[in-house]
Amino acid sequence: MERVTSAFEYEGLQMNVRFYGRLADLLGEQMKLDMADCSIGQLRAAIADRHPLARAEILSQRVRACVHDVIAGEDHLVGAGGTVEFFPPVSGG
Repeated sequence: MERVTSAFEYEGLQMNVRFYGRLADLLGEQMKLDMADCSIGQLRAAIADRHPLARAEILSQRVRACVHDVIAGEDHLVGAGGTVEFFPPVSGG
């Protein structure tokens, strides 16, 4: 019998997510998620569902998502193997 392989078993379909500041304290500096071809909004929701203690932080519209060093809107689609970085608000002095 031939083994059936889930599409998510291929590393290329994982999304790389990096966090900074308070988000890194809550979630760690990075994680890989078995998600592909989703919007930034869908990615935020998936992270919030998996990490309820970080829900308010990750869903905050003050937290910026960046893809390829450019701030990305909630509807921006990220493909398989993509990297998304989340930056919390920064204050200066």
